[in-house]
Amino acid sequence: IRAALLVLIQHSIVTVKKTTNTGAKRKRVIYSYQLDTDRARMIPRYPRFVEYTKKALDETAAALVEELLVQGRMSTVDAIVATVEQMQQLKEAAETTSANDSKVTNRQAVLESFRRLVAGGFIEQVPPIKDESEEDLDMGEFQFDEPPKKKPRTESSANESDVQGAEDPAVVKLLQSGPYKILP
Repeated sequence: IRAALLVLIQHSIVTVKKTTNTGAKRKRVIYSYQLDTDRARMIPRYPRFVEYTKKALDETAAALVEELLVQGRMSTVDAIVATVEQMQQLKEAAETTSANDSKVTNRQAVLESFRRLVAGGFIEQVPPIKDESEEDLDMGEFQFDEPPKKKPRTESSANESDVQGAEDPAVVKLLQSGPYKILP
């Protein structure tokens, strides 16, 4: 049951509220789960969303939307990397090309498609899933802070030590330069 709840929460189909009751003897924590039936009814329509995106924009944008629909919540870098890998696997199955040249082209094409999807309102930022260790789990209105303004980076100053975790350095560099600075 836990794995199913995690998947439903990841896809924003179920929301969690934490309430704390302080009794005479001890503090009691109660978790309540709420199903978003409208979002659950949208799942059978996912193929239509992908087809509409393919017609309205292009195949790269459709692959990105499909990846987001399958995975649920994803960071910008994770969505771009997963889409590039998916497109790379499809291209390798169809033809044999130089892996490095097509991978760079794919990253740039996916990044451009991501920008068009955000600008067109096809995809949007969602509120983060709060960790249960956080004290204030007010599930009311969410507000997003604007990312801090950074100085434009040159290629020589962007190196692998600046990249957090296991994110793809090439995608991070693309996001941090050019017109993509405004993306989350």
